Amino acid sequence: MQEEASKPALQIDCEKITVAELKDILVKEYNITISKQIMVAINEEYANKDDIIQTGDVVAMIPPVSGG
Repeated sequence: MQEEASKPALQIDCEKITVAELKDILVKEYNITISKQIMVAINEEYANKDDIIQTGDVVAMIPPVSGG
């Protein structure tokens, strides 16, 4: 996703949006492809699609991990 955005991080000015709404913004406004396997964390805690992102929160998109 960093490669698609051409930046290591994005700052999006939104107030009280859900994780699902953020994903929609990334797809529509930044043309970023988001896999269904991507996990989202808000302030270093895993989040669900209906969790609310507050002003000032740090959101991370975590790709699938494999290994043994």
